[in-house]
Amino acid sequence: MDVNDEVEVIARSSAQNDWLMIHLDDETEGWVAYFTVTVTGDPSGLPILVPDSTGAGLIPPSVLVRTLFNARLHLEPTLSSPLTIIVPYNAEVTPIARSERGDWVYVGYAGVEGWGVARLFAITNDELLALPVNP
Repeated sequence: MDVNDEVEVIARSSAQNDWLMIHLDDETEGWVAYFTVTVTGDPSGLPILVPDSTGAGLIPPSVLVRTLFNARLHLEPTLSSPLTIIVPYNAEVTPIARSERGDWVYVGYAGVEGWGVARLFAITNDELLALPVNP
C-alpha cells in the first residue's frame, strides 16, 4: 500500500477503532493501525470483529462462551466419535456452528476445533440459533 492509496475498510477491532481491517484486492486483507491512515467517513458503522480461537477467521467479540463443565469435543456430533480435546471447566471457547437440531455446537479452543454437547456451554438459545448450521 502506498501513500494516498484508497482502500475499503471492512471492520474495526474495537469501539475506539484501534485497528481497521482493510480490503486491498481479492487476495489481500489485513489490519492497519487507525492512527496511520486518514479515514473518510464514519467508522462507527463498521462491525467490531476480533480473531477467532484459530486465528484464521474473524468473529464479533461477544461470541466467546464459557464451558459449564469439562467439555469433551468430538470429531463428529455424536458421543461415539473420537475426542479432539477436553476443554476445562470455565474456559472460553469460540462457537463456530451448530447441528441442525441445535443439540451440538462446533467450537474452537486453543487452536483445536470439535463438536460438544450444547448444554455443556453457557450459550443462550438466541446465540445458538444465530450460528450457521453444519450438519
